[in-house]
Amino acid sequence: MLCAGKNASAWAEVVLFESHKAEHQKQLAAGRAGHNVTGPIKLRKRGHAQRHRGVPRRAFDGVAEFLPLLVAVTPALVYQLAGEAKDPGVPRRKDVKPWSEVMELLTSDVLTRIRKPLVFLNLISAAVFAFNFYILPPGRGNFVFPVEGFVALTFCVGVLLAQRLKTANQRFLRGKKAWSEIVNVTRNLNRQAHLWADRESFLVFSRWLPAFPAALLWDLRKLPEEELPTVLKDSQGAGDQATLGLTQLEMDQVLTRPAGSTAALYVLQKLHVVASKLQLAEPQSSVLQQALSKLSEAVEACQKEKHQALPQIYHYSAGFVFLWLALLPFILPTQLQVGVVLAQQVLAFGLLGIEDVTIQLEEPFAVLPMEGPCTSLASESQALRSNWRRMRKGLERPKAKEPPQKYSLGFPRKDRVFPCYPDEREAGKDDEVILLK
Repeated sequence: MLCAGKNASAWAEVVLFESHKAEHQKQLAAGRAGHNVTGPIKLRKRGHAQRHRGVPRRAFDGVAEFLPLLVAVTPALVYQLAGEAKDPGVPRRKDVKPWSEVMELLTSDVLTRIRKPLVFLNLISAAVFAFNFYILPPGRGNFVFPVEGFVALTFCVGVLLAQRLKTANQRFLRGKKAWSEIVNVTRNLNRQAHLWADRESFLVFSRWLPAFPAALLWDLRKLPEEELPTVLKDSQGAGDQATLGLTQLEMDQVLTRPAGSTAALYVLQKLHVVASKLQLAEPQSSVLQQALSKLSEAVEACQKEKHQALPQIYHYSAGFVFLWLALLPFILPTQLQVGVVLAQQVLAFGLLGIEDVTIQLEEPFAVLPMEGPCTSLASESQALRSNWRRMRKGLERPKAKEPPQKYSLGFPRKDRVFPCYPDEREAGKDDEVILLK
């Protein structure tokens, strides 16, 4: 009985399947013949539409499937486009709009310098994202870097980066202080020599004085020897009175200085020699020599900051930061999906930007605006040389002529007790009283 029941149920399923198949073929045949049958016609139209919509829908599904990967590699494309733009050099304003801030950030020199590591890190994070979501079989666990090792690396990178930034900031402040002292002492020397020395001696001293900061700039920036004549010519000042600066013979003396002597130290030695010939009285001579000694100390401080070596461990900070950023996609949870790439890029821009600023601060004389003070000192020296009498004694007004005397008595006014002229007499007074000697 049990076997008979099973055979009957199987036979019923076969009959039902055959009936459904026959009905389906009948509906298809009616649709091909163009019969006005509501059901088959609607089914045919629906299947026709689905067949024609299949290709675009599959293409759209494919694009939608790989859209997160396109978003993941978008930062690399943005860096390539933004890195080619030049900095417009517009000064920062207080009322600038947020979008202008973003555009200024994308066209800054910092982004240009860190563009290559940012692109490389973006490709690493995009490859990890593509492997986890497109290549890795379902059910397989993602590769995860050991959290304990990453935490230890994070601590080391944070301490190293903070210490290097602190050291670089202190070095920059020392270099800035030394250069500011050189500018201030040079300006004071120019004014003191203008007040205390005679004209001929001051003209010689004032020719050499602005050449000192210009030559020091050339030494600290490590410029080529071919640019030294241009730097010395710029110290003469601009305009028609530029010929009052260093002569060609004096510039040749700097260019052919003794071996082992820098251009700045040679010009400073010439200033000592010229200052000794100013024939100033005490205490003016002592004050001038003390100011020149301050210049020597400031030059020594600048040379010390220029040649001071950094700790060897600081040279590996950029490598540690890059390694930490490269391992970051293996630590962040995969539930973020494409957010892993964006989070890594935000952190990379911040940390690599700090590293780039640190490198700039470690070379203070390469980033300080030293050309502006040199140009200002050259202009001031030129103004004092070309207007020496006017700047020292002021404008000399022509003397007013005395009115002619109305009475030719032959007595000067200083010998008169009372006014002798009618327009100077007061009412009720005597006409004239003359003091005879």
